[in-house]
Amino acid sequence: MIKLKDILLEKFASKAQQRYMFATDKKAAKKLASKMTKKDYEELPDKVKEDYDLDNHPKKKWITQKLSSIDNRIMDEIFKHYKAVYSAEGMQLSAFSASELKAGYEIVMLIDVDKDPMPDAFIFTRGNRIKLLATDGGSLSKSLVVKKVVKMVKTAYNLEASKKMDDIMKGKGAPPILDKKRIEKMVGPKFIKHLEDGYYERKLKKGGNVVKRMYGKWLN
Repeated sequence: MIKLKDILLEKFASKAQQRYMFATDKKAAKKLASKMTKKDYEELPDKVKEDYDLDNHPKKKWITQKLSSIDNRIMDEIFKHYKAVYSAEGMQLSAFSASELKAGYEIVMLIDVDKDPMPDAFIFTRGNRIKLLATDGGSLSKSLVVKKVVKMVKTAYNLEASKKMDDIMKGKGAPPILDKKRIEKMVGPKFIKHLEDGYYERKLKKGGNVVKRMYGKWLN
């Protein structure tokens, strides 16, 4: 089951979720309730299926689930997009197969924007960290993933960015994390050295080094 703390919530997804949140985290539930309109409550379903179902899922809506429960056909599609995007940007791959990618992360957010049933963009997270993201290259999927990530780093998540994603974060006014001790703690043993203006050099998982900058919120 997905923990609510791992999901960026904008409103209740169902009456069942509403009841659960008021029972387990009343403060967060009240905050979420304040964002709901009368129409939102009228349209609130009793229960929703959270897993990405190839045969039945909403279009242009983010779906969040545990990566371990993803259908292998979807995972193959995700890996295809991941490999294409990261290779085109000259970025090192952290996994060389769909199964290796699936085993390395926790939560995935998916969205489908076109006629075929496969996801067109995805975001991998672990805890409050955005770890990977990619799209099918379409303009709409790119726009939606950028909008989602920017909102995430401005509220409850952090992201290590380099190259094109770093330019996007700066352009969208995402908050950089500049505290050197916090950066070192978040990067861990792969940290090498600080550079200027929040940039730092770190080791890559498969070997080699890269320059990055951290954006988002510092959460203990």
